[in-house]
Amino acid sequence: MLDTTHASLIADRFGLGDHARLDGPMAIGRLGEICRLTSDRGRFAVKHARFAVVAEDAELDAAYQDLVRLAGVPMPAVVRAVVGTVLADIPAGRVRVYEWVDVLPACRRLDPGEVRGLVAAIHAVDVPTDKPVDGWYVDPVGADAWPELLTVQSRRERPHRDRHERARRGGHHAAE
Repeated sequence: MLDTTHASLIADRFGLGDHARLDGPMAIGRLGEICRLTSDRGRFAVKHARFAVVAEDAELDAAYQDLVRLAGVPMPAVVRAVVGTVLADIPAGRVRVYEWVDVLPACRRLDPGEVRGLVAAIHAVDVPTDKPVDGWYVDPVGADAWPELLTVQSRRERPHRDRHERARRGGHHAAE
């Protein structure tokens, strides 16, 4: 677990400036914790995983995030360590750093068109790879899978089920 004694070390590893202060954790999830590091260069999110992080996987993840940002999707920038890596080792384990973004409270009144555009922009990003890609990421859902998906959605009482059902039958576009 990160604590206030790690602030200067993290700031040094990532070139984040002087007078570093670490607050948090600000969030704790299944994968780890996120603390806020504040220095004379700004505010940063420090992620500390609860499990061993493979450096190659972290680098691939960061490269993908860079591509998504270059495509115009608003998301926190990856901050690389002064040696150019995504991860840095400190006594508490491996950490990675992102620019800090204040998150607003949850809101159910988001514009569906904006959400649709954001998701479409993420999915439109071309990610070059020479490795095999799991079908989960690229195979179309297909007409045979829709009845089961609609049943699951109905059980969860999703408000858009009727529109999806009409679209499946060819009545209207699902994104109405």
